Amino acid sequence: MKQSSEENTKRSESSKRSQLDLLDLKTKFAKLLESQRLPFVITEELIRLLDDILYLYNQCSPDSDVIYLIKEQLAWERVRIEGEDFPDYKYFWQYLEEQNIAVPLSYISVEDVKKITGNVPTPKLIAVGRTHKREKPIEKFFVRPKHLKEDLEKIASLTEENEQDKEYIPYLAVRVFEIELVKELFYFLKNKFLEKDVENESDYIEPPVQDVQDSKIRFDSQNGVLRYGDEILKFHKGLRGENPRILLFKKLWPERKHIKNGKIKVQGSLTPPEMLAVQLNVTSESGAFQRNRQAQDRFYGYIKGINRELRNKNIPAQIERNNGVQLVITEK
Repeated sequence: MKQSSEENTKRSESSKRSQLDLLDLKTKFAKLLESQRLPFVITEELIRLLDDILYLYNQCSPDSDVIYLIKEQLAWERVRIEGEDFPDYKYFWQYLEEQNIAVPLSYISVEDVKKITGNVPTPKLIAVGRTHKREKPIEKFFVRPKHLKEDLEKIASLTEENEQDKEYIPYLAVRVFEIELVKELFYFLKNKFLEKDVENESDYIEPPVQDVQDSKIRFDSQNGVLRYGDEILKFHKGLRGENPRILLFKKLWPERKHIKNGKIKVQGSLTPPEMLAVQLNVTSESGAFQRNRQAQDRFYGYIKGINRELRNKNIPAQIERNNGVQLVITEK
């Protein structure tokens, strides 16, 4: 009994020291973030990469040997990361590697996965992937002792281009060294990005009436009034300022799609629902939105309410949900 007690004491002291070391590491990193100038420009796309890692971690609680599989590019993201068009993408991963936070593996071979796997007496979780599909947001990949080669090849193939499917976006394989620093960096970048967004909104004076090429729909964002011929839709203010519906409409208006006589005049762009939910204070972080049914119902309720008012006013526009959220104007 005495020996067992001593072992437990040693184990708990070791665990305590480990927690203190981790706290010290996080504190030093937080001070570093505040004092240094980051070697990359903060964008929504880079924040999303970190958010994907945290989402997988929170959902799966994987150990340090698990590979995180995330998409380099999503269909609705504005900034394309290809080549020299997005140098900050390269600098971003270089920074994470220099700070010993995480490292991208890009294309991985069977041998690369095998080194991580080691001996597998029973099926082992070796990789987790964020799909960004509503019906199946996460995929788990296991390796089995009797099917080792087959399973390793399957995981390695996920980072390859699919020649038969031109729209296929391969995964980026990421080894995470310290998940707590991923959290620190994520919240730091998100807060800085939101601060910058608020500053830009306060400095930018929007014209009272915006035009969508030759569209008959006009939107006065200052007064919250949408016009279509003689039809007028007013977004009334709430008890404490602007209500969420007008804020949502203002976010979607600049990225609207315009279709006239069956032809796309303006393509616009899709916005991730979780990003809008954060901006509307429906949820504190985009990863939490995927897990919170109540927050989802509240957010999508705003969309249903706006679409209902647009139909009642016979205004040829609606907010569509298809791998993202977008306001679509369809005129003849």
